[in-house]
Amino acid sequence: MTSVVDSTEVDRTAPARAVEAPPAEPPHVADPGTWVARHYSLLVMAAIVAGLALRIAVSFTDEAPTTDETAYLRSGMSLVAGDGFERGGEPELHFPPVVPVLLGLASEVFADPHTGAVVLTLVSSTALVLPLAALARRIGGSTAGAVTAWVAAIGPGLSTSLVNRGAGSEATYLFLVATAVWCVVSAADATGRARSVRIGGAGLLVGLAYLTRPEGLFFALPIGLAVVFLGARAARGQSLVR
Repeated sequence: MTSVVDSTEVDRTAPARAVEAPPAEPPHVADPGTWVARHYSLLVMAAIVAGLALRIAVSFTDEAPTTDETAYLRSGMSLVAGDGFERGGEPELHFPPVVPVLLGLASEVFADPHTGAVVLTLVSSTALVLPLAALARRIGGSTAGAVTAWVAAIGPGLSTSLVNRGAGSEATYLFLVATAVWCVVSAADATGRARSVRIGGAGLLVGLAYLTRPEGLFFALPIGLAVVFLGARAARGQSLVR
């Protein structure tokens, strides 16, 4: 008689085969760029607070106005008082009017006109952090934007150097130019009315920069070319962002 062996029966004489464990998953490592992107606003705000505190501390060392500041104050206070934009009884033809006008208005708020000049420099140099960080973020991402915010906030060239050397037009000028550049760059990401407002804002800011320091006129050419480029791309219906 022929016996039939069940093929499913386990051969107990065969050596046991080791069961291989599944490969372990690598430990999860958080992407620092993702963390920065989630906390970008807080990082920039912290940089602004730190930069403002640094500038306030340094501003206490600025006790005497510079020669340029006295000229700004005299012409600006004359204009605010209704005597025209003049200095020493003569029309002011040397310095542009934006900073003198701002200092003249500040002199109506602060008992010491020099204090108003220091406050204007302090506020302008602190506000400069925002457009610089926004430009860096647009170009290099959130990490670049956050790092730029901290460099602009505590870097000597944009913080202590502007505040402790006597009030001038540098801080206001840099803020206007940087914001104008950001308006044009960000216009490439906008459409319709938002894009028009940003382009128009850039033109206004370049004009104010020129009325702050004459060299601001040099930015009219590259910014104007950028606006023409954006307009040409939009007219042909092409995407402004690749």
